[in-house]
Amino acid sequence: MSSTIMLRDAQMQTILLGIALASAACWWLLVSIMPIAGDVICAGGGIGSTIPAWSVDRAISLLVMWVVMTPAMMLPGATLAIVQASWDHRGDARTYARAGVFTAGYLLFLLVGGIGAALAQWSLESANLLTRGAALLIPVSSGFLLVAAGFYQLLPFKPAPKLPCVGAGRCIGPRVSLMDGVRHGRACSGCCVGMICLQFAGGVMNVGWMAFLTAWMLAAAILPWKKHVSVMAGVALLVAGGVTMGIVP
Repeated sequence: MSSTIMLRDAQMQTILLGIALASAACWWLLVSIMPIAGDVICAGGGIGSTIPAWSVDRAISLLVMWVVMTPAMMLPGATLAIVQASWDHRGDARTYARAGVFTAGYLLFLLVGGIGAALAQWSLESANLLTRGAALLIPVSSGFLLVAAGFYQLLPFKPAPKLPCVGAGRCIGPRVSLMDGVRHGRACSGCCVGMICLQFAGGVMNVGWMAFLTAWMLAAAILPWKKHVSVMAGVALLVAGGVTMGIVP
């Protein structure tokens, strides 16, 4: 089924509006809590300088920041999957229920990923490997991360998320729908893990860098020439990594 035809449906447009509002809410929360979380996490001294002892407040602030950041970056890229998952039930209230449960499963997996990312930042900070903006302290490390992400983008067997089947004629209950969302979240995370790791190259506290990565992942998810976008991303990351490490003049 053509995505253009789907997006012309009134119920699908309502779902799109819901996704847009949810994504906007995540970004608003992120921008709102980032300064507060940064003050608590950095304790005014900056990550990588005088690191105070970990406390419950600092751990919660870090966790909340990543739990909000992960859907803010990855929910827009799941737009087509959410619309396609609810297409079979268009015409009745189950359309919105299907979309909501699928999205809940997707966000549930992202929650696990956000917790893992928070633990990774905690470990890096504890080892004094991060700067004030929560970027890798040593430029060579950032360059290596960029190169690794670039090679990952160019892998021919890199996992790619598959959109839910449409018109299959099968009755899908809420429980199965939730697992469909979880599976799609797992596939998207496997595909975009390189981009998520790049947060530590440009700085976790850098909202502009975060928005750039979000736009890149969105383009890779919705544009018809996904392989070309992946190749372009891989080449750009390899060049950027080489420049950062001083390999490319």
